[in-house]
Amino acid sequence: MIRKRVPAPTPVQDEVHVAKRQAQPTPYPSGPAYDFPSLASITPTSVDYASNTLPVIATYTAGSQPPLSGAPPLPAYTIVPSEWPDLTLVPPTNSPQVQEWLKELEGHNIPNIPVNPSVDCGATENAAALANAGANGQCWWSCGNCVRDTDISQCKDEWDWGHTYDDGPGFYTNKLLTYMNSLDSNSQADNAANVSPGVKATFFVVGARVISRPEIVVYEYMNNHEISGHTWSHSALTTLTNEQVVAELGWTRKSIRDVIGVTPLSFRPPYGDIDDRVRAIALAMGMRPVLWTSSMEGVAPGGSAIQWDSQDWRVHAGTVQSVPNQASFQAILDSSPQFSNQTSSSYSTSHQGVVVLQHDIYVESVNLAIGYTIPYAEAHQPRWNLKTVTECQPRFDGTGKQILRDAYLETNTDKGNPAYVAFMSGSDNNGTSYQTTVVTDGSVTRTVTRAIPSSSSSSGNGNSASGRVDLGPLKFIAGFVAMVFGGAILL
Repeated sequence: MIRKRVPAPTPVQDEVHVAKRQAQPTPYPSGPAYDFPSLASITPTSVDYASNTLPVIATYTAGSQPPLSGAPPLPAYTIVPSEWPDLTLVPPTNSPQVQEWLKELEGHNIPNIPVNPSVDCGATENAAALANAGANGQCWWSCGNCVRDTDISQCKDEWDWGHTYDDGPGFYTNKLLTYMNSLDSNSQADNAANVSPGVKATFFVVGARVISRPEIVVYEYMNNHEISGHTWSHSALTTLTNEQVVAELGWTRKSIRDVIGVTPLSFRPPYGDIDDRVRAIALAMGMRPVLWTSSMEGVAPGGSAIQWDSQDWRVHAGTVQSVPNQASFQAILDSSPQFSNQTSSSYSTSHQGVVVLQHDIYVESVNLAIGYTIPYAEAHQPRWNLKTVTECQPRFDGTGKQILRDAYLETNTDKGNPAYVAFMSGSDNNGTSYQTTVVTDGSVTRTVTRAIPSSSSSSGNGNSASGRVDLGPLKFIAGFVAMVFGGAILL
């Protein structure tokens, strides 16, 4: 990979940052479950993921009121494994749930793009897709670095850092959350009194892990972190059929909504694997794609894009060493204000911030985050503003930046969000009215917002309210699902 020539960063001093963390209003604890090793000692670890972990920081009862204005109370939930797909496989497409979700595609133009055989850009089998990967073709981000104006890949303002973690909730997520609680918050909630302490982040959660560790997702949501989807089984979406993509997104959306009571308006495709077909499906289902910052500026012809990817997953895999990898990543961070992409919907004349890829699933990635990456951002001059992705995005009415409420269908105030528009009305929101109702089924109570078709709308166009929400029975029996991570490398 060819990167910009940037000054080498100042080495991180472990003891300085430990002392700084201990001086915070909510000091970060010490002890085996909280400590992190020296940078050189962060190496692939064959560790029992069930050991040396922390319990959830706090739990919340059903009916508790979330900090977001207009949000419904937390639903009551219990998990019945038999009512959910296999935790490790692409969900089947013949279930009643998937058949109902497929109706959400009606009235939308889903491009007829062939399924990719794999996500290997150099594979002969992908030659046709690669040749057509640019903006004039299928806009395949994985191999063409192509983004559409509906994609999120940057922040609006310089020094804003879209703070994201993929693949959780995991066994080490609570360690990360405990550390972030010890820092000052950059969150700009609509009600300042509702902002909990700590740096905030967007967690792109895997649906199978949401039902495995729902209490962590509830804690994140109740403490002003953003919850977004990362598919059900962490499969590369351009390699799946339309029906399989719907199943991956739909089950993840359902898992989030059943646990916290709101519906995310965004998702991140695993491996960043997205093209115009997958984009169209996601938008029809009310989810705007979130990638991470990538730039070709300053890259020699034939070189690879500069990625604002922490590469923490490669440290876990053993394909890079932690010390040179962290130095390279910090050099990329230092270069951020030097680039501008005027074709991005997030572009601003004063340059723009970045969306950074990190993970909360591996012990190595969490130790890199709390020991080195976050302290580097906090100590940087100028200081990086770590915040959720939604809170660093421009509003579509041009009146500043979005607030955390805009991350969810039920609380959204930015009616120009393309995912919101597509989901609520099929293609646009002209003349469409909305109705919010409280739905109770058994022990689960949640708020549902749906479009009300106008009298002139066709009853057969697939855009009726029944095609917009999952109102199937939510029958749950108490249970616990254990996740086995194995050796997969996830992005």
